Amino acid sequence: MGRERYDLVVIGGGPAGYAGAFEAARLGAMVALVEAGRLGGTCLHYGCIPTKCLLHTARVAKGVRGASRFGVTVQGDPLIDLSRAQAWKERVIKKQLAALSYRVRELGIALYEGFGYLAEPGPDLHVVTVSGSPGGSPETSLTAPRVLLAAGSREISLSLDGVVLPGSAYALSLERIPATMAVVGGGAVGVELASIFSAFGSRVTLIEALPGILPAEDEALASELARLLSRSGIRILAGTRLKGAVLTGEGYTLALEGPPGEIRELTVESAVTAVGRRPDSSGAGLDAAGIVLGRDGAVQVDRRYATTVPGIFAAGDLIGGYQLAHVASAEGEAAASAAMGPDASRGGLGVAGQEAGGGRTENGDDLKKATDAGPDDRVDYRAVPRAVYGFPELAAVGMTEREALALGCPLAAGTAPLAGNPRAYLEGEQEGRVKVVARGDTGEVLGVHILGAGAAELIAAATPVLRARGTLADLAGFVYAHPTFAESLGEAARAAIASAR
Repeated sequence: MGRERYDLVVIGGGPAGYAGAFEAARLGAMVALVEAGRLGGTCLHYGCIPTKCLLHTARVAKGVRGASRFGVTVQGDPLIDLSRAQAWKERVIKKQLAALSYRVRELGIALYEGFGYLAEPGPDLHVVTVSGSPGGSPETSLTAPRVLLAAGSREISLSLDGVVLPGSAYALSLERIPATMAVVGGGAVGVELASIFSAFGSRVTLIEALPGILPAEDEALASELARLLSRSGIRILAGTRLKGAVLTGEGYTLALEGPPGEIRELTVESAVTAVGRRPDSSGAGLDAAGIVLGRDGAVQVDRRYATTVPGIFAAGDLIGGYQLAHVASAEGEAAASAAMGPDASRGGLGVAGQEAGGGRTENGDDLKKATDAGPDDRVDYRAVPRAVYGFPELAAVGMTEREALALGCPLAAGTAPLAGNPRAYLEGEQEGRVKVVARGDTGEVLGVHILGAGAAELIAAATPVLRARGTLADLAGFVYAHPTFAESLGEAARAAIASAR
């Protein structure tokens, strides 16, 4: 078996992997990209894109149902043809995959289909073997002075009483709309799945162990979203734990433990879990190579995304922290840039387990709350937008008010209800609000939170303000087109300024 020589070998073809491969190729490197599944990873095939395809179908259906108030008469209730919706989803995925594949070929990147294994890490040259199955016999051997690990993450599964509940990928591939559905997990994925199937006509129960859904987001806006979801017909059981599951001929019978400690049963036709993901660091030879892993299996890196082994870098879900495709892409680019840079041969972390006061280390800062940017100032974790694509959407960038209070500085916070926004009202989307959190002494904007239609798009207007350490005066002083949802950003900033006086 011969060895193919490259400047960089990337293990993993998801957002972090292909973005890193693209960046290295743009810098002139000869790159090999190894992917065990499908190019594009979970995001393209089982996560971001298919979810948003079905959400768009649901949004169209909701729009038709409410069309009469705008003078559009529709005969009867719209019918959801899930098989056609699934066919549309597959066409979108196929189109995006074709675009990715073309980019790989255009940049001269060698794509290897198979499982990448870090076989022989060395001081100057690393060997990555590629096999057709996990732990299988090597079919190809690649060598490079630099390796970028981007194996992503895997869904956390729930097994109770011998019953393994399916995950979100199963829900996104259903060909028939279940009459009843339980979604276990009230995070972003759970809320989106509940929103989709409720709009499709299922009676959905959303189960969350913590006191409220979306616990990482602004408490007031998450509570308001829960109220709106409940009003739309979704039953939310917060503070409720799944204690058992029985597979029946009609579906599932779930044993639930609520706040009083009472066990009750819920019988549903379909049940899915959305309780999070964990780094997929097993099976690639990382332990044997001497790469330090955290308790959750995340690869430990420094601010340059360098691991403990010189010449080996890591990015994306594999290093923990945010599990967002756009963050993974940015990290992949930054890691590739560092790998091709003058300090690429220097190992990271050191004996103490961290370097330069940052990075994703066992004893380092949580990057979600970090105050410094990444290498080349590309990944500024203070200014990472996040979004939940429910009905309505919830999006945010920066700190929640609770997180900002922990800074110990005076705060200024202001909100602008969308009920007062002309664009929101004329489109019948007046539910929700914009909230701005800032330092009360300097006015620096610390966080922006939006609940309402188009929030995932609108948050892009606030993100540069946080990256530039902009102030309330900046946000309030912009001239916004009228009528637009964006005007509420200025209104919320002005409300925050008034609260600080």
